[in-house]
Amino acid sequence: MWVQQKMVTAQTTDPQQQAQSQMMLIMMPALFAFMTLSFPSGLALYWVISNIISIVMQYYITVGAD
Repeated sequence: MWVQQKMVTAQTTDPQQQAQSQMMLIMMPALFAFMTLSFPSGLALYWVISNIISIVMQYYITVGAD
C-alpha cells in the first residue's frame, strides 16, 4: 500500500501540503496494517494481491505515458 500511495501522490510546492502528504503516506498503511490483523486471512490476502496488481498497472500506465 505504501508503494502504491507513493506512486500516485502528486508533488506540491506548499510545505504544509507536503507535510500532510508525508503524514498520510506513513499513517494510512500503518492504520490499514493494524486493521488487517483482525480481518480474516482471505480478506488480507485479497488486499495484498489487489495492491500488487494496482502497483503493476500504475507502473505500466506511468511508464507508458513517458
